[in-house]
Parts: sequence; C-alpha cells; structure tokens
Amino acid sequence: MLDKIQNQLCDDCDTDFGDLSDLFVNCTLKNSPRASHTDTLMDMSREIMRKNAIAIDSIRIADHEIAYGVYPGMTEHGAKRDEWSDL
Repeated sequence: MLDKIQNQLCDDCDTDFGDLSDLFVNCTLKNSPRASHTDTLMDMSREIMRKNAIAIDSIRIADHEIAYGVYPGMTEHGAKRDEWSDL
C-alpha cells in the first residue's frame, strides 16, 4: 500500500512511537461492509502508524446508532438510542 519512499521513511525512523495510540473515526455514510472512499484514504495513514508501532483502533460511525444533538447522552433528551457514549 505504501510506495517505496514512504516505506523507506518509515524504516529509517528511529523515534519510538510505541507508547502512542490512535483512533480513526470514519464518518462515511455507507454501512459496513460497503466500500468507503474515506476508509481508502485512511488506510495509508493506518499503515504508516502500524509500521511505527502505534496502536490503532477504528470506528465507522454509520455502523452505530448515534443520535444527533448537543448533549452527551441524547437519550435523556428524547432519542430512542444513542451509542455515542459507549464509543
């Protein structure tokens, strides 16, 4: 997935990023397993982070019931379900 130059930059990096972690939030409108252009764009960043020993997690918002609104728990304000707090 990474080109020769990107791989070389990762290989030459001597900084220890092992204590870092990253969360990718994909806000595509497509549910899994449909292809997502957003996921394709994120794949390169994920690969660079993997090669640098950074722990990675991803959430695809379209796969969850997330209520819109301005409060942390929208079920307290009329929404039937809101998985945002759990994520």
